[in-house]
Amino acid sequence: MRCARPATRTDVGARRSRALLAATSALALASSCGLVREGSEPGLPECPSYEATVAPVLENQCGACHVKQAKGGYSVASWLDVMQRSAAGSFRVVSGDPSSAFLLAVRGESAPHVALDPSRAALLSDWVVRCGAEPRLGDPSEPKFHASGWASPSDAVQFHGLTLRDAGFDTADCRTCHGDDLRGGKSKTDCNVCHLKGPFDCGTCHGSASSAAPPKALDGSSLTTALGVGAHQKHLVASATHKAFDCVSCHPPVKNFDDDDHLYRGGVFDASRVAKVVLTAAPDAGVSPSWDRATATCTNVGCHTPNPNDTAAKHPSPTWTKVDQDEAKCGNCHGLPPSTHADDRCELCHDPGYADGGVNLALHLNGVVDLRGNAQCDACHAGPQSPQFRDLHGNTDPKVRTVGAHQAHLFASKYRGPMGCEACHLVPATVTSPGHIDSPPPADVFVSKPADGGLAWVGGAQPAYASATATCTNVACHGAGLLAQDSASWLTRAPVWNGPSSQVSCGTCHSLPPIDARPEHDGGTVLGCTACHGRSIDAAGRLVFHTDDAGVRTTEHLDGLVTGN
Repeated sequence: MRCARPATRTDVGARRSRALLAATSALALASSCGLVREGSEPGLPECPSYEATVAPVLENQCGACHVKQAKGGYSVASWLDVMQRSAAGSFRVVSGDPSSAFLLAVRGESAPHVALDPSRAALLSDWVVRCGAEPRLGDPSEPKFHASGWASPSDAVQFHGLTLRDAGFDTADCRTCHGDDLRGGKSKTDCNVCHLKGPFDCGTCHGSASSAAPPKALDGSSLTTALGVGAHQKHLVASATHKAFDCVSCHPPVKNFDDDDHLYRGGVFDASRVAKVVLTAAPDAGVSPSWDRATATCTNVGCHTPNPNDTAAKHPSPTWTKVDQDEAKCGNCHGLPPSTHADDRCELCHDPGYADGGVNLALHLNGVVDLRGNAQCDACHAGPQSPQFRDLHGNTDPKVRTVGAHQAHLFASKYRGPMGCEACHLVPATVTSPGHIDSPPPADVFVSKPADGGLAWVGGAQPAYASATATCTNVACHGAGLLAQDSASWLTRAPVWNGPSSQVSCGTCHSLPPIDARPEHDGGTVLGCTACHGRSIDAAGRLVFHTDDAGVRTTEHLDGLVTGN
């Protein structure tokens, strides 16, 4: 039974192996944890206790700057604070090194520090150089079972963290003395004294007690220019453009430290210490996301490249280590607007996720294109299933040009049944079909004749819409095409789209009956129309409506056909 691992690791240098072997060979022969390794060389004084001897000196001599404050990002309020690395990951206190940054400051050899008096400087130097800067918590006379430097993170030979890492973090030997839960056991030394949330908490190796994500990185660095730190916190903390992401957004899920894809790959310990990155592309993007460790660059990731074909996106492949350098500002991931959009008013269609110049963090970057409604057309403007037409701004007033007579055309009126959008517009198959959102407003009207003929084009009519005057001309429904021979001067053949409803009534599209030199029309009245057009109009001069197979109220009037009896 032993309290430390034997030095039989294949991936460390001979120097560390020889040192560990010397420190543990006697322990390997012992039958319990009762074998004591003296704390100092014979004839030398016992190493000082940090709490009883070192801490009071640091608090008295350095506390004004490094306890009450943390100048330079450094505190000496506790042993754990004293042993913290610099932002670059280097150790301030290096076990056994008289020239470490900590002792240079003690001796006044690094500005702006002033040298401590010789006796205090000697004490601190002895603690670092001879005693390995170990905590020696509790009674200094208590027995010690590990080599000097075992508890010192900066000891490149003896530190127990390195020993564990080289052994694939197998703690079987540790548990022999410290108990299965590592809270004391026979040794009565609780590993949680230093590892406040447990030796295998995420923050023990990377991150901190408050966040599993770096800083710190595995090498101790806290600089965002370090590959192991980078933009971790920028992703885990909500910002003006996104919610807080979980680690699983980019890494495999980990419940236990020894899960596969964490410290192990296929059950074999991975000594490379390179985290596995798992990225996803935007749905239906048709690309494969990737992480290039050499250039610290993400490519085709759903969050930064929602549409790989968006040529207006300024920087869809951000550099991980360029934090706070506008790597993820608005316009980098998608254009403002995207190259597939002609209108830059995001709120017109995306007001659930974007409004008042900002984003809804609950919806932005959620992998879904959140539109105003559920149906494809109704998301931005009313469609065939809408009870009331509205324009992109939500207007419903027919006097507004972008609303106009939509309601009168899309829904059954006293003159005809509902008309489809295709009667006047080229209806897109999808939102991103050419000629839809890639065209600047206003919407195109009568741009192409539908394959099925199209009601507005019946009888050779050539319909047109003048957006400057909001006027329709040469539309089959309004006196062109089959009705062009009607010579009546009072017909309204160029109705204004947002004009009064009086523009359309019986006798405004054709006379009653038409004046077209047809003998059957001469001298007649509307009451006589039923003689030939009884399927459209009754003897009282009223249009005949019926319910079609889909349950829609409609009529054969204005269906593009001259319907007789």
